Amino acid sequence: MVNSILHLAADNHLTSVIYHGFMIAGVLAAVIYIILTAKHYTISIMRAMLALAIVAVPSFAFIYLGSWVESGFTSWGGRNIIYAVIPFFLMIWPAARLLKLDGWALSELFAPCLCIVLGISHFGCMFAGCCHGYRWEKGIYNHSLDYNTFPIQPVEALVALAIAAFIIVRQIRSHYTVKGDSYPLMMVIFGISYFLLQFARDNTKLFLGLSFLALYLVLIVVTGLSIVFSISAREKEKKRVKRKGK
Repeated sequence: MVNSILHLAADNHLTSVIYHGFMIAGVLAAVIYIILTAKHYTISIMRAMLALAIVAVPSFAFIYLGSWVESGFTSWGGRNIIYAVIPFFLMIWPAARLLKLDGWALSELFAPCLCIVLGISHFGCMFAGCCHGYRWEKGIYNHSLDYNTFPIQPVEALVALAIAAFIIVRQIRSHYTVKGDSYPLMMVIFGISYFLLQFARDNTKLFLGLSFLALYLVLIVVTGLSIVFSISAREKEKKRVKRKGK
């Protein structure tokens, strides 16, 4: 069924249109989520949209930069949203300062957004033929290679959506309490999951079966863990001071 659809799209030269359609759908889904959720963090929709623009534009530049480095400084292609994970978090703080918002609240609001975008848009990669797995006769058809490959794109897409769902449910259960740990926790779970999935991707390996993207995912995990531990230490200090005050 899936291969029939992929063959049909390739035969009718619709792969690029469908690919970009999934990308647009992913962005729209994240925007809708922000619109529906911003009120829970006492952030107006207008300021949330302005903050998203301020954060997303430079982060998008890092997507091209990361793809350029990954290609060995030969191509600006790829547009892998994974390279935006760290700069997206870093850009939250100047955006919050500029718009006079609580940076931690803004980070909570944006925590599942990249996973939402990636989870939906990554299905389009099946049609584009990018981000593919190794050759596998029982896999999905890749029109750019003209043979079947391991379906790593939908697997990665489903994992991203699962992570987004976990973060959202966790926030709902905490009644949208601003702890500040949702985004870094997403980084840790996402980084570990996608690092393991990289071994099923047919991309250029640098050493020990690790690609440049896999190494960047390690950096994402380390960054996320350092922030989680920092937040944990901050909360423990607050409790210590409160107990001392009593």
